Amino acid sequence: MTFPDPNITRPHEMVTYVNTVTDAYFGPVVLLVIFIVAFMALKNYKSSTTFSVSLFITTIFALLFRAAGWVGDPIVIGMIVASVAGIAYLWFDKSQ
Repeated sequence: MTFPDPNITRPHEMVTYVNTVTDAYFGPVVLLVIFIVAFMALKNYKSSTTFSVSLFITTIFALLFRAAGWVGDPIVIGMIVASVAGIAYLWFDKSQ
């Protein structure tokens, strides 16, 4: 398997090259890591709140990654749907 010759002079080009080498798995894995870090950082709150806020933070990063071309549309749409579902759950949650 041959990879394109890397012409890397900026961080954006490095991430784009790594994403090319990993068959576009780098962006989604970074989003998963962002979700886990946000979830652990907010763990002092209620689990449903933590889950919803972590999804929202990850959705913002997914939109930025999509603008950079690091993730595809299905991932961004899935993140938006999950984030809206999490926010709707918090909106209608009566146990708070």
